[in-house]
Amino acid sequence: MHVPLAQVMETLKRMAAVVDKQNLGGAGYKQLAPGYAGPEWEAALDLVFKVRQAPNGYTEETLSHWRRVRKAMDAEGK
Repeated sequence: MHVPLAQVMETLKRMAAVVDKQNLGGAGYKQLAPGYAGPEWEAALDLVFKVRQAPNGYTEETLSHWRRVRKAMDAEGK
């Protein structure tokens, strides 16, 4: 079954708003919506679209990469 990319992205954006609501007030939480940008959003996209290419479906490399990007951004004050 082929689902159009636009439909997948629309669904991911709706879910981002749900995740943001669930984490409202969480210490250090970075919102996904409405900007849909930043390492948190990119990590989510990689987990959906690219993790199948990871050996045995491991997510740790993807998550570690985007954590490093966030830490670097925070250190730069972004």
